[in-house]
Amino acid sequence: MSTSRGITLSVQLLALGVVLLGACTVAKSPLTINDLIAESQQDRNLLFANNQPLPKSLTLAHALARALKYNLDHRVKMMEEALSLGQLKLDKHDLLPKIINNAGYSDRSEANASTSVDYVTKTQSSSNPSYSSDRATNTADLTISWNILDFGISYYSAKQDADRALITAERRRKALHNLVREVRFAYWRTASAQVLHKVVQKTIQIAEKALNDAHTVASEGLKKPIEALRYQKTLLENLRQLESISQELATAHIELAALINVAPGTKINVQLPPDNLRPPALNLSIGDMEELAFQDNPDIREQSYHTRIALKETKKAILSLLPGITLTGGRHFDGNDLLQANRWFEWSSKLTWNVFNIVNAQERIDHAETGEKLAKAQRLALRMATLAQVHVAETQFRNAEKRFKRADQLSKVDAWIAELMAKRQEADAQSLMDRVSDETSAITSELRRYQAYAELEAAFGQLHATLGIDILPEKLANSDLETLAFSIDKILGKIEKGKLIKERLAYLNNTNGRLFGNLPHYPPSGLDKQRLKITQIKAPDMINSGLLVKEQKNTKDTLLLHGKSMPSRKSEPNNRSLISWLTKDLFEVPRKPFVKSTSPNKPLKSWEPIIFSTNDKVTFWAVEEKNWVKKELIGQKTKKPNSPDLAVASP
Repeated sequence: MSTSRGITLSVQLLALGVVLLGACTVAKSPLTINDLIAESQQDRNLLFANNQPLPKSLTLAHALARALKYNLDHRVKMMEEALSLGQLKLDKHDLLPKIINNAGYSDRSEANASTSVDYVTKTQSSSNPSYSSDRATNTADLTISWNILDFGISYYSAKQDADRALITAERRRKALHNLVREVRFAYWRTASAQVLHKVVQKTIQIAEKALNDAHTVASEGLKKPIEALRYQKTLLENLRQLESISQELATAHIELAALINVAPGTKINVQLPPDNLRPPALNLSIGDMEELAFQDNPDIREQSYHTRIALKETKKAILSLLPGITLTGGRHFDGNDLLQANRWFEWSSKLTWNVFNIVNAQERIDHAETGEKLAKAQRLALRMATLAQVHVAETQFRNAEKRFKRADQLSKVDAWIAELMAKRQEADAQSLMDRVSDETSAITSELRRYQAYAELEAAFGQLHATLGIDILPEKLANSDLETLAFSIDKILGKIEKGKLIKERLAYLNNTNGRLFGNLPHYPPSGLDKQRLKITQIKAPDMINSGLLVKEQKNTKDTLLLHGKSMPSRKSEPNNRSLISWLTKDLFEVPRKPFVKSTSPNKPLKSWEPIIFSTNDKVTFWAVEEKNWVKKELIGQKTKKPNSPDLAVASP
C-alpha cells in the first residue's frame, strides 16, 4: 500500500516539475534582422502583386478604376466590411440551441468503498465496507439545452451586429468618396506636371544662359554695376520661381502612384486634357442638395444605425429583467458495471431569476433610454453639421469655379504676351531678360490654371462626398479592371454634365413617394382607380406631359395616356394598383395636380374629378423632361354632341 502511494506522489511531483519548467521557458524573442529582411521582402512582393500593368496613356476613368481595385486603404475597408459580415454569420449560430457532447474517463487507486452510520443511534454499521462504482469508469453524454432568455438577448445582439456591419459599409463608402476626390485632384496635378515639365526646363535653361551672359557683361564692365546687378537679380528671381514650380510638379505623379497602388518610381503618362478645360456642371438648388445629403450622406446613415443599435440596447435591458427558462434534454452513458442501467435519457426544465434585478430595473431601463436619447441627439447634431457641410461644399465649389475661370483668362493673356515677347526678342527688339520674365509669368499662370482646375475637381468631389453620391454601383465593385473603367467613364460623363446628381434625386423622389424642395408631393399609395370618372381629353400641346385620363367604354374601364410623342398605355386589370402603374410608366404624379382657374391657389381636398365645359380653363401640374411645369388646358368636345362634359381624371 505504501509503495503504491509513493509511486503516485512521485508522478504528481514530476508533473508539477514539468509545468514549472514550461513556465520558465517563456521569454522575450525579438525579431532578428533576418526576420525583418525576409518579412520586408515578402511584403514588398505583395504590395503590387496581381496588379495589371499601366496603360500607355492613363485616363481619369482608368485611374479611378485602379484606385478602387488596388488601393490598399480601400482594400482594408473592404476587409473590415467582410469581417463584420462574417461576425454577423457567426451571430446567427448563437440563436440555435446548444448541443454539447461530453466524454470522460476516471480512475482511482482505491475502490470508492464506504460504510454507514445509524441515524438514530449514531453508531457505525458493523457490516463490511461496500462500494457501488468501479475504480475505473468511462462516461459519455449528448445534451441539448436552450435558454429562452438567452435566445431573445442573442436575437437583439445579432440585430445590433447587423447594424454594425452596415455601419462598416457606410465607412467604406465614405473612404471611397474621399479616395475618388484625392485621385481626381492628383490626376489633374499630374496632368499639369506633364504639360509644363518640358516648358519649365526649357525656360530654366534660357534663364541660366541669360544669367551667365549677365555675369560676363558685368565682369567686362559693359554695363553700370547697379544695372548689371538688377538684371541678375531679376533673372535669379525668375529662376527661383521656375525651380519652385518644378519642385512642386515633381511630387504630383508620386501622389497619384500611391493612390492607384503603383510603385512610386514608375513613370505615369496621363491622357492630356483638351486646352479648353470645362468646369463640371452643377444645376441643383441648395434645398435639393440638403435633401440628398440627408438621405445619402455616409455619416448620417452611420449615426442612424447607431440610433437603431441604442434602441435595441433598450429592448435588451428590458428583456434581461425577465426570468430565464432553460430546457434541457440528453442521452447519457456510464461504463460503471455496477449500475442497473448504463444508458438512459434525461430531460429537465429550470427557471432562474435574479430577484435583485427588480431593485435596479428602473436604473437599467433609464440608462438604456438615455443612450437612445443620446444617439438621437447625436444624429440631430450631425444633421446640422451636414447642413453646414453642404453649404460650405457648395460655396467652395462656386468659389473654385470662379477662380478657375479667372485663372483661365489670365493664362491665355500671359500666353499671348509671352508669344509676342518671344517674337520680339528673336527680332532683337526685346531683351532676353524680358522674355524670360514673360515666359515665367506665362508658365506660372498656366500652372495656376491647372491647379485651379484640380482644386475645382477636388471641390466637386468633396460636394459629391458630402451628398453621398456613389461613383460606382455596388454590383460592379468586384468586376475586372476594364469593366470598372468602362462603367466609371460613363458615370464621369454624367457627372460632368450634372446628370448623376439629378438621377439620384429623381430615384429618391420615387422611392420616398414625395418630391423635395418646393415641388408638389406624390399622391398617397393604394389609390382606388375606380374613383376615377371618365373621359378622354385631347391635348395636342401636352407633349410627354404625363396627363392621365380615363375613358369609359360600356362596363370596361381603360386608362389612357395621351401626348404627341407618347403612345397610349393601358393598365393591367386587377393585378396592378394605379400608383404602381404611375410610378413605373410615368415620372411622377403630384398630390394636387388640378385646380380650377377661378381659384388657382386652392388645392383639391379630394381626388374627385373636376368637370368643366368646353370653354373652361384648368391649370394643372405636368411632367416634361422629368421637371414639373404648370399647364393650362381648355376643355374640348371629343364625343358626340349629346355626350357628357369632359372631365379631367384627378386622382
